Amino acid sequence: MKELVLFMITYIFIFIIYQLLIIYKKKNNSELLEIKYLVSIYNLNIDKINKDSLRQICAIISSFDIAVTVGIVSHLQGLVIEIIGCFITVFVLVICSYHLVYLYYKKRGLIKNGKRNKNRK
Repeated sequence: MKELVLFMITYIFIFIIYQLLIIYKKKNNSELLEIKYLVSIYNLNIDKINKDSLRQICAIISSFDIAVTVGIVSHLQGLVIEIIGCFITVFVLVICSYHLVYLYYKKRGLIKNGKRNKNRK
């Protein structure tokens, strides 16, 4: 039960911070790093996508990734083990969660050429 409470508090806190400091602040400025990742790796067609809904999806996913990482790392003991666990967990979660976003937009036909960008530098 404590793990669920920790997850929910972390998720809500990070989501609110993400909304206030990142989403509304960058509304008309530069793109989010997550969106640049989706465009460069998965060839996302940014011209056909509603940017506000994509920003909200990024906020939801990033908050979820951080909350899951906090939940997993809270079970580890030892500073070095926690840091290594945090890096591994974040890396795996970001790759998997944004691949799911790619699959969602691919199903909706919003990927350029329908393929991933394998010729990236």
